[in-house]
Amino acid sequence: TVTSNKYTLAAVPGVTTVNTPTISTLNVALNTNSNSVATEYLIHETGTGLYVQADNTLGAATYWQTNPGTVTVTGLSKNTSYEFETKARNGDALETAYGTASSAYTLVSASSEPTVDGATTTSLNVTINQGTNPVNTTYKIYESTTDQYVQADGTLGAVAAWQTGSVWGTVSG
Repeated sequence: TVTSNKYTLAAVPGVTTVNTPTISTLNVALNTNSNSVATEYLIHETGTGLYVQADNTLGAATYWQTNPGTVTVTGLSKNTSYEFETKARNGDALETAYGTASSAYTLVSASSEPTVDGATTTSLNVTINQGTNPVNTTYKIYESTTDQYVQADGTLGAVAAWQTGSVWGTVSG
């Protein structure tokens, strides 16, 4: 008599949650969708096409693991959007489709104080010090005495104007 054991199919994982950003890490939490504890999961970052590895970095090799709960993915670039999705496989290595992905941005580095010079009786020059942040990082300039924000044309207003450091250039107003 020949006996053959087969596994039931794994369920497609639920929505992968991405949160708790730092400048180089994001937490990725799996939703097992009630799969058994023996089910293995593959965590994929869609923008780079890379996978979460055993050391929690991104790499080209697929790395299947039993439910890790929440993984802190490390070695990420600052101020960058990352989208993660997860799929499952059973003991027969039959894979599901990917579950619903979610994304988050890593944080930017704290900027140093802006350079303020060129004072006249009606204006100041303000220059953003971008530091090591990527060129696509956007900034707002807040003027605390009047509780207002510098606008793109250098005037003050109630609503923040967000622009990259290069677009701001040196703002006079």
